[in-house]
Amino acid sequence: MRFRQFRLERRAAFPYVTRMIPPEGDNPDDKKPMDEFQWEKFLKQSDALTDKYMEVLDKFKDHPERDRMVAREMGWHRLDEALDAQESGGAFMSEGSSEDFEDLPPLEPNPLTEDVDWVRDEEGHVHHPLTLRMLRVSVGMCRYCDDRGLLEDGGDVDLHEMILEAQIAGVKLAGALDRLPYDHDQEGGFIVACLKRALTHLHQSIGAAAKVADKQCLDRQTLETFRAALFAVRQETLALMNRFRKQS
Repeated sequence: MRFRQFRLERRAAFPYVTRMIPPEGDNPDDKKPMDEFQWEKFLKQSDALTDKYMEVLDKFKDHPERDRMVAREMGWHRLDEALDAQESGGAFMSEGSSEDFEDLPPLEPNPLTEDVDWVRDEEGHVHHPLTLRMLRVSVGMCRYCDDRGLLEDGGDVDLHEMILEAQIAGVKLAGALDRLPYDHDQEGGFIVACLKRALTHLHQSIGAAAKVADKQCLDRQTLETFRAALFAVRQETLALMNRFRKQS
């Protein structure tokens, strides 16, 4: 359980390490958008690269030349060359710097898509409505269980699984949807592929919730409300997949 939780959490923390790198075998100059199946293949490659990166980072975490050793192990030759340039007194990056972006205005969401592709939370932060909904569902259940001491070490495995999978589903939804307020050139294939991944974790949370219900380790009404919220998010996710399939 602990090992699987670690793997899931690190996937959530490093969702798309290779997002800006063209998928293997594809022409980076090809202007044709990738479909959902090409994106699924690419995201699996990204997962594998993320796993390798985390293993290499752990291997060299105490090495005095950690960044260089990681770059070499990963085959990131341009980063290795950039580190050489930095040691020689040159700039770390050949083009641009953080100063180039200091005068840029803050991103503002498209006002024409408010309440459809974005809303603001209580603190004024922009989210897709479904992302915010899932966040509130997972955080609410997590706090409910934590206040009752149900999430301590040695607690019910299925209860932990139910909450963890719901939280990761929220992260996957955010990765798919939270750029929509600012994105005028939406990649339907990418969004659908990411939503599929969110559905996987939603289904696992729903499955774990059924086991929790059998054990009666949560108040029945509270658990039923949580499960209903998960099913509602699932239905809305499927509707969004249909919407973006039509755009891809």
